[in-house]
Amino acid sequence: MDESPFLIFLATAGMSSAVYVKDFCTQKDIPFNLVKVSQIMEYEAKANLITAINIQLELGEDFPVKYKEALKNVVALCPIKKHLDTPPDFNVITDHFLVNC
Repeated sequence: MDESPFLIFLATAGMSSAVYVKDFCTQKDIPFNLVKVSQIMEYEAKANLITAINIQLELGEDFPVKYKEALKNVVALCPIKKHLDTPPDFNVITDHFLVNC
C-alpha cells in the first residue's frame, strides 16, 4: 500500500460525499457534471491534527438553484461525517493465552 491508512481514511469522507451528490443528481435528473466535489482539510501543525474537513460543492451555472440547500443537506447525511460528529469508542483489547507445560 503506497498511501498511509490515515490518508485513505480521510479520502473516504470526500468520496462518500461525492456518492451522495451523484445519487441526488440522478434522482433529480440533474447532470452530475454540473457539480464538482472537493475536500479541503484544515491542519494544525502543532497538534499534528486535522481540525476541519471542508466539503466544497462547486455548482455549474445550469444547476437548479432550488436544489442548492437540499444538496448541502444530502452531503450532511454522509455516514462517515456522522461517525466523525459522534465518534465511536476505540478500545484496545489484549487476550492472554495460558499454556500448561
